[in-house]
Amino acid sequence: LFRSATIKEYLSVKEVKERYLKHMKSGFKRTYSPHYLSQQSKYCNEFAREHAGRIDLVLSESVLRFVDHYRVQPTYKHKGKTPGDDGKFTADRKTKDSVYNCIRRLFAHARDMLAALPADERTAAERVERPQVAPNTPGVYTPREIFAMFGAFPDLEMMLFAAVQAFAGLRPCEALKLTDEDFQRDEQIGRAHV
Repeated sequence: LFRSATIKEYLSVKEVKERYLKHMKSGFKRTYSPHYLSQQSKYCNEFAREHAGRIDLVLSESVLRFVDHYRVQPTYKHKGKTPGDDGKFTADRKTKDSVYNCIRRLFAHARDMLAALPADERTAAERVERPQVAPNTPGVYTPREIFAMFGAFPDLEMMLFAAVQAFAGLRPCEALKLTDEDFQRDEQIGRAHV
């Protein structure tokens, strides 16, 4: 059977990774934040270290294994937990999803921009079902626990920032965007509404 689409250039995962990251940093379609570029670079570099051969020979099983077994350095989220022998923890669902999306875009770049994969086929990353990981359960604090945390904050501004998040149900990014106009003060009962 004759294939209608062929590979124009056989490239290693490392070569594709270098061209993909250069393309992202160029701002061709949009300008990415330095943090986002750093994360993409980290994921791609780790994937390239584990897959030294040509990108067209990478199997979907190895993409799945890379994403499913992705491990991270300890953070505040891991307090009180014991890391593995490598000093790392299994990544959470959100991180694994970010890793998967990065690898999927790396393969799409290899196919669509570099012609290093057949144009008429799904890539190894696209043939992978996203790993199903139990969703993170949100932390729930009692009013007593919240007030105990307030005592640990270094200043009033930090305490107010946390109080708005805790009692108004705002995410940190939303709380940071608040201005004076967003607060309504009720002098009769001594409270403020967001």
